[in-house]
Amino acid sequence: MSNIESRPKTIFCDIDGTLIKHRKPNNISKSKPSVLPLTLETLVKWDRLGYNIVLTTGRKESLRRITEKELSKSGIIYDKLITGLGGGDRILVNDKKSCGRKTAWSLTPQRDVGLANLSFENLSQLSMKYFEKWSRKDIDSISRMFSDDVELKDWNVSCVGRKEVVSVNKSIFQSVEKLSVTVHEISHQDNTVFCQITINADEEKIPVVDVIRYNKDAKISSIIAYRGN
Repeated sequence: MSNIESRPKTIFCDIDGTLIKHRKPNNISKSKPSVLPLTLETLVKWDRLGYNIVLTTGRKESLRRITEKELSKSGIIYDKLITGLGGGDRILVNDKKSCGRKTAWSLTPQRDVGLANLSFENLSQLSMKYFEKWSRKDIDSISRMFSDDVELKDWNVSCVGRKEVVSVNKSIFQSVEKLSVTVHEISHQDNTVFCQITINADEEKIPVVDVIRYNKDAKISSIIAYRGN
């Protein structure tokens, strides 16, 4: 495990519409908050893992005491509360490590849906590990990265289920002697990773765009591969 992976994450998390059901600003002091699904369980998990939980909100600073009181009554734990951010877009900026690891990403769940289906892992980094194992033809390791209902689609095949997807990968590994993946660009939004890569299969170089979808447990649920020209 690298040094950065062993350090606790810092999570900046919105309140209204993300942790509790959204209400209009003039109703905040008049109505009872409704905690969204898996909010409390997720926060407890973050706390147990030692994450720094920073709650961010567009609520005015004058509503801090009311906000702190209702968060406490709702059982919502956190380390810091930042108020007065307004209603505009929020942009997270952090440098990329010298090893190429991206250390910032965003999650934008639909309003009032909650945290139930989101993965909070660094999925770009996880995908890099997938390509490394794939390049080594490490079928056992990549198999463990798949969900049971994983789906694979590319320009040649379409299959569903861990057994079928593993079988397709075995066939690919057996068909070439030398195999590697060059990653040119990688990023992720919510549970989806977008990868611009080149597959080096013996003497052939194949430009590919992979769209990798993960489930909430950070297992690969689908891979859609588009071949370039």
